[in-house]
This record gives sequence, structure tokens and C-alpha cells, in this order.
Amino acid sequence: MKKGFVRNVFLLFVFTILTAGLVPSLAWAQTEAVNDLPETQLASVTPGLAQAAADESEPVPGIAEDAKQQADDSLESIDMPEAADASDALDAIKGDTVELVGTEEAVDGSNIKEPLELRAGVTSESDDGSDAKAVTAPTSLWVDPSETNGIPATIDLFKMKTGGTTYNPTYTYQLYLPGNAVLANCFLSWDGGATVTLNNVTYASGSCPIPGIGTEVTYSFSVGNTTQSYKLIAYQGSAAVQAVFIEIDESDGKPTIAQMDGDPNHDIECSGTIWINGAEYELTKMKGRGNATWQEADDKKPYNITLGKKINFPGIDSEKTKKWSLLAECLDRSLMCNRAGYELAHKLGIGQDTASVDVWMNGEYQGCYTITPKTDSFVTKDGFMIEQDNYLEDPVAQGGDPQFTLEGLKESSGWSSAYNRITVKKIGDNLLGEDESGEVDESPENMERVAAEIQAWLQDAWDAIRSDTGYNSKGKYYTDYIDIESFAKMYLMFEYVKSYDVCAGSILFHRDGTGDDDKLIAGPLWDLDNAMGATYQNSSLGKADDRRNGDRRSGEGDFIPNVTEYKTSIYKTLGKHSDFMEEVYRQYNYYKWAFEGFEDDVELMRDSISASAQMNHQKVNDLGTGRGKDNHYFQNQTPLGSGQYQQVYLATGNAKTRWANYVANLITYIHTRSLWFSNKYTQTVVSIIGATVTVEGQTYTGSALTPAVTVAAGGRALTAGTDYAVSYSDNVNAGTATVIVTGIGKFNGSKEAAFKISPAEITIAANEKTKVYDNDAATDPELTATVTGVPASGAAPVYSLSREEGQDVGEYAITVVAAAGANPNYIISGTASSTFTISPAAIAIAADDKAKSFGEADP
Repeated sequence: MKKGFVRNVFLLFVFTILTAGLVPSLAWAQTEAVNDLPETQLASVTPGLAQAAADESEPVPGIAEDAKQQADDSLESIDMPEAADASDALDAIKGDTVELVGTEEAVDGSNIKEPLELRAGVTSESDDGSDAKAVTAPTSLWVDPSETNGIPATIDLFKMKTGGTTYNPTYTYQLYLPGNAVLANCFLSWDGGATVTLNNVTYASGSCPIPGIGTEVTYSFSVGNTTQSYKLIAYQGSAAVQAVFIEIDESDGKPTIAQMDGDPNHDIECSGTIWINGAEYELTKMKGRGNATWQEADDKKPYNITLGKKINFPGIDSEKTKKWSLLAECLDRSLMCNRAGYELAHKLGIGQDTASVDVWMNGEYQGCYTITPKTDSFVTKDGFMIEQDNYLEDPVAQGGDPQFTLEGLKESSGWSSAYNRITVKKIGDNLLGEDESGEVDESPENMERVAAEIQAWLQDAWDAIRSDTGYNSKGKYYTDYIDIESFAKMYLMFEYVKSYDVCAGSILFHRDGTGDDDKLIAGPLWDLDNAMGATYQNSSLGKADDRRNGDRRSGEGDFIPNVTEYKTSIYKTLGKHSDFMEEVYRQYNYYKWAFEGFEDDVELMRDSISASAQMNHQKVNDLGTGRGKDNHYFQNQTPLGSGQYQQVYLATGNAKTRWANYVANLITYIHTRSLWFSNKYTQTVVSIIGATVTVEGQTYTGSALTPAVTVAAGGRALTAGTDYAVSYSDNVNAGTATVIVTGIGKFNGSKEAAFKISPAEITIAANEKTKVYDNDAATDPELTATVTGVPASGAAPVYSLSREEGQDVGEYAITVVAAAGANPNYIISGTASSTFTISPAAIAIAADDKAKSFGEADP
């Protein structure tokens, strides 16, 4: 053992006693350390404090006591030199550099992104007395992007606390890689200039192989005459999950990620660059998203992003848009409630399509998100989107959205501040109009003016919905205001997932225009990370003894009809109208295939995101636990229900090891709910009146037209002869014809659809005519024409021919005349005039013989 090491141990021990018992603030009044003490040796005295030299930070008081105890323990096994007095020890230790740094750390030892560290610069003297100061232990590790490894931006290794105590932690550097990364072309880089020895091979920064996936490997860095060991482990996401890399520009005073994440009002917006599936785009705006989900998010925040151009996101069935939402699934450790629910809603035609993405931001892996078009991204320029919720907006003049209440939309029975409020989330540019400068008028006064018009129209609609007859005081029926088909589908959606948002929270509607034919459309769907059996762990909402909303964990039973927490629910109120519930039943039977195939869809989804979900949970330990809420949480295996609806929820807990159980519990709910839905809503015979009938227009042929008909219900085609029969009327002549689809088999009723028979297009060209001059009109030849385009069975077109008057030699125009309305089955696209020619008559002149006597006058 080196004498210098023993001396330093003793001096540190004395120094610790002095600073702890006599001058406790001395160690923090100035930066002091042991010059010769290598980190690997210092770690034997104060294990964990010198585990890694990392980011600089402010000193943290209270370490001296811990160091004293550790020194006491270590000295028992060390041969000590002759004792020196305390003053000599203190003098000896001065002038060296011990920098104890750290940052705030949870008492429970949760994730420490910038953990407490002892930064000893590893500037020990070598045996020959030389100074090794040029090389230092790494403080950061990363993987650089390259064309060959499939990574578009730098990925930093995350320093994760994996053991130890608050002041004696141990760490593992974790590398999170996208599913498309080529591992053989990923190399580890670090700062400090050290080399690393791995399997007896020495590597410099940028050339070192990364650890194998899922295997912890110790990397030994050579720093002068010492070795610094780091534990590394790598994870890789699912190949089916897209990688999204975001680089936020924090330069020149621009908003930072920390500022954005610390803004509960989502006013702070960041910008930068984003890579999606390897393609680079401008990121014009990024800010926080959500209310309850934002409050619950700890290690992983949800965001809204806006790109510089409209795109189709890979794997998402949607129109191009700039606006996208990244859902953090902060209450759902399965990471699948939103994706699963949105998938079902998309099939029903009332929700956006989604995809799972792994997200990195400024080098740090954020987790596995669900990405979907932003809810207001497809609001038309003539329309608007509104939300029914219970939160209070700021005044419009202060940046809030317009908000109002409707008469008859009453206060909650149990929540002191929960009025059902209507917020205008988006107004189309054409509704707002332009200001004097020609820009869209988004002034508070104009926003409130348009909102008042929306409120007046919506009040009329609500008056009709809540009346017992369905009519309001203006004599208009509720279906004059709402698109009953979309509302029936959304009723089924909320009923299936048992989301308490159906009461009065995050319920979205939109209208694509303000004309008489423009109706209010239900949707799009909002977040579902607190649905499908997922309930707040510490909340009465959804528990078996919940007197207000029933047991939301159970896949059995009616939900919306039994909701009593809120006095007013639009969907519950609609349920009192028999024709609305008939539409609900009809839409279920049309889309029964989607509900019955939902379990298989979710299992495929599970398999596609498995690696990414588990990588997410290695990084995001505190997901959804900020306020003790963890959906689908069961401490022990929990049976629920009985008979065919019995469910057995598996014990969950640590998502690092039990992610599969969280998913299994989601699938358990879906299996039971689908069974209950089938038994509740299946009809032996279903009316075909709600089906979509498609028939192409035809062109007049003179015969009865029977075009092919496509009949679809629930997004799928029905079968002619099995599900329906077809007949026609008024299907010969040009005009509007009718196809009648009559349900057979499991369908009944009939539905008519109109199709157009267009007139046939014909041309009429007059034929040329001639005669020899005879000055007699009676000898004129009959005028004729050549007609093209008349179908074989078509009626003869009605027209007339005439020519210019005259009997002298010359040319006279022949004209085609078709009287207006005389040919409803034809469009005469062209009439060609011709020529009537009178040619000169041929004559012969022969002189008569004449004679005279000589001397007589000529005869």
C-alpha cells in the first residue's frame, strides 16, 4: 500500500473530525480536497462519493458527518502511520483540492439526474512524480450520429442511480437506442481524453463498442496511473416504433426545455429541429399539453408540437398536418390505453389515428410516447371546435379561450367548482374575418363576438336535446343540430371505455360551418389513460364502493345511464330519446366487427411496442406516481365480478419488471367489456336505414339502368343477396333515378338513394343538298342531317332543318334547329350547317334555217 494513500486517509479522517465537530462549515466555506488521492482509492474510504466525476454543481452541506463515519469504518482495515496532531493534519490538507458537489436529491432515493458527486480531478502524481492533469475521468458519455448507424442526432447516456444510499449512491450509465439503430455501427464517445479497456482491448473515445443489449458491462477508463470504472447497460426500442429526435435551440436567451417543463400554463414555447423517421424538419413550436395529465407527469411530460410544413406521419392514417400531440401516458403504465382507445375510435370514424414513438430531446431519451394529430388540426376555416369541461379559463384579453355556460347545464352535485363550462378551443379564420390590415382578426373583442354567436346557436341545440320531446321553443328537433350518427358512436365509445370524462370533462365537438346544413359533430376523442379499467389508485372514482359512477374497473354493466356525479351529462341526456338509443344500437351492430376484434388489435399492439415500453420504464421510474396515482394498479391478484364476466387482475407494481401485467390487465378489461357489449347491444335483425349506399351516376341509354350498388355499414361492405336486395325506379330517362336497398337476412327495413341519369351527348350535322335551277321550290330535295351519339335504344331526337329562301342559281345555308326542352334525354353538343346549292340549268341553242328571195329583207 502506498504511504501517500495511508497519509491521506489519516489526514482526511482528522479533517472530517475537525470539520464535523469543531468547524462544521469549514468544508463548505472554501473548495478543498486531497491532491494525491486517486478516485479509485478514495472510493474505498468514502464509497460512492467518488463513484463518478460528473457535472459541476453547488456544494451540499451535511456530507462531513457521512464521510467521518465511512472513514472510521475504513481505517479499521488500514495500517496507519504514526499519529500526527490535528493542526499538522489540517495544515497538510490545505492547498489540495477536494470538490464536493451535488444537487437536490429525493430522500427516497428516486432518480437522480445530476447526483451528488465527489469531483476529484484525478490529478495524482505518478511514481516518477509527473503530473497526469491532462487526462481526466469522463464526465459524460454519448453515441454520435452517423449515416451508418441510423441515428440522426447525438444520444447521451443517462446516469441512473441504481443502488446505495442518499449520500452513498451507486450509478449505472444507461444507453437508450432506437429500434432501427445499427448496433455494430454505434460507438461510445466520452470527454476527458481517457482510454478505456474492454475485454483486454484499449479504445479511444469514438471507437469503443457499446455494451450488448440488456447486459451490464464494466468499462475501465485509464486516467494517469489510476483506473476509473463505469457500469454501462444498453437498451433498444422496438423496430416497429418510430424514432423522433428533437433538438431544442436554447441559445441567445431562447426559452429552454426546463422553462417549458416548468410552465403549467403552457405559455412558454420552444423551437428547434426535429427528425422523424430520419427526415429533418423545422420545429416551429413546442409547448406543454394537458391539464390533469400535465399535473400528474413527473419524469415524462406531454407536449404539442408544430412543424414548419404539413406531413403525413409514418404509419398514421390522416391528412397532412403541421400540428401533432405527444401523449406521455403519465397515468398509464401499460402505455397502451390511449393508443388502444384511439384505434377503436378511428375505426368508428370519430377519432384520430395514432402511432407509438420513442422520443429523444437534446440527447436525452424521454420515453415511449403516443403521437396523434392535434385535436384542432383539422378544424375548417369556416368552423369551430368546442370543449365541455369544468375548468375556468382566463379572460380572453389575458390570453384565455372564449368560455361560456349554457342555461340548463347545471353544477356538479359533488365538486364545489365544477360547473359544466363550454370553451371555444378553435375558431376558423373565415369566421373571425379580417382586420383593417387584412390579417385574421384575433382581437379579444372579435373572438368574444364570434363566441357569442356560437353560444346562441349551441343554446338552441341544448334546449332541444334536454327537452322531453326533443324539440326546442323554435320548433326544431335536436337532430337538426347534431350529427346523430357521430354522437351515437361517441356514446358507444365512452360507454365501452368507462371514462368519467363523459360526465363533464374533455368532451370535444366540432362544426365545419355555420350554414343550416352544418351540424355539430362529436369528437375527436380526448385522452383515455384513465379509462378501460384504469382508475386512480388513490381515488374513489371507479372503485367498487363508488356511489357516483359505479365500478369503472369492471367490464360489466351500464356506465353512462348510472352516472350521477354530475347533474348534467350531454350523452346521458341524449340517452333519454328513444330514436337516439336506436341509433346507438344500430351503430354497434354495424361496427360489431371492430369491438369484437379489439382484443386481437391490442395484442398485436402490445407485441409491436414491447421493447420500447420496457425501455421506457427503465428510464421513467416515476411515471404517474407524482401524486400517488397509478392506473391499473393492483397490489395483489384481484378477482372481480362473477360468472362469464369474472375478471382476474394481476398484481402490478414495478413497471420495470411487471409491464406485461399492466398490459394483461388492460386486455382483461377489453375481453370482458367486449363480451358484455355483445350481449347487451347485439340485435338479431338490424335496420339497414343507417347504412351508406353508394351508386355511380349513369348516362341515358334508352333502356332501364341498373347500376352496381355498394352498401356499407360500420365501415364494411354488406353482401348483395345475403344482406340486402336492390330495386330501382325512374331509371330510364335522364333525370333523378332511385335505388331502393331492402334489408334481408339479419337486416330489415329499406333505404333509398338517388342517382343521376345524365342526358346522352349527340351532334347533328346537316347534309349538303343540290338541284339544278328550275325556279320551282316544289322541286327542292328533302333536307336531311346525320345524327351521331344516339344510343341504339334511344328515342329519336327532335329537330328541324331549314334553308335560306331563293331559287336563283347560288348557295343557300342549311340550318339545324332544335327547340329548347324538346330533347330532355340529349345534350346537343354540336350542330353543323351545310349548303344547299342551285346549279345553272344546261341549255342548247340551235339557229333555225331561214330563206329569202334575192332582194327581199332578211326574215
